[in-house]
Amino acid sequence: MLQRSSICGRNRVSRRRFPSPIVLSTVLFILLGACQGIPEGEAQEASQVSEVVMNGWRWFHVYCFRCHGMDAVGSQIAPNLRESIKILPHDEFIRVIREGRPEKGMQAWNVLLDASQMEDIYQYVMERSAGRLKPGRPDEQ
Repeated sequence: MLQRSSICGRNRVSRRRFPSPIVLSTVLFILLGACQGIPEGEAQEASQVSEVVMNGWRWFHVYCFRCHGMDAVGSQIAPNLRESIKILPHDEFIRVIREGRPEKGMQAWNVLLDASQMEDIYQYVMERSAGRLKPGRPDEQ
């Protein structure tokens, strides 16, 4: 938008300053969550991801991924949950989340997670284990 102003008796045309395209694209990039380092092509189709699995992904990435790795693949600290879930029955898997494994350095999560959040994590890991969920951030429905 052009405006006329008079400074020191001279007319001049001033332009309203807008943020640079780089600043705008950076803000958009952050707002869209693309800064998580997950390639865009690895996201799931929205029709393939239930709300429970999406919530499980969220809870997993708040509480679990630091030890169990991105996408539940394990790390030097904690096991690959995609394999553990094949061995542990549902109730045992939930019990481990709830009570932890102090002897192995895993804390109990019952103070921070309720039963439905633990179930969401279980469903997320189950989808990853079965190969129905590709690595990366699932798209929301």
